[in-house]
Amino acid sequence: MPLIRIERDHVIEIVADIRRGAEGLEQHISTIGDQEVGGGWPEQDRLELYQAWLGVGNALRDLTRTQPTSDATEARPEVLTIRDGVRRIADILTRQV
Repeated sequence: MPLIRIERDHVIEIVADIRRGAEGLEQHISTIGDQEVGGGWPEQDRLELYQAWLGVGNALRDLTRTQPTSDATEARPEVLTIRDGVRRIADILTRQV
């Protein structure tokens, strides 16, 4: 699937948020040792994390059913949903540090 110019910056943001979330999770894991990941998190954070992952997964599924056009003037809604969901996930993971 080609990456159209209008979506490129959104994909760059997604990658940055994936890195930020991974770093937050790594820091959390190094802090808790052998304890269960997420065990001590607020229920609201766990629920929001679940909902964000579900939204990202659904958007990825839906994205595979679309075809970008070279004359697009805006990003596909699925790309924006993925960006926003990954950002929410990163925010939750970095809150746990």
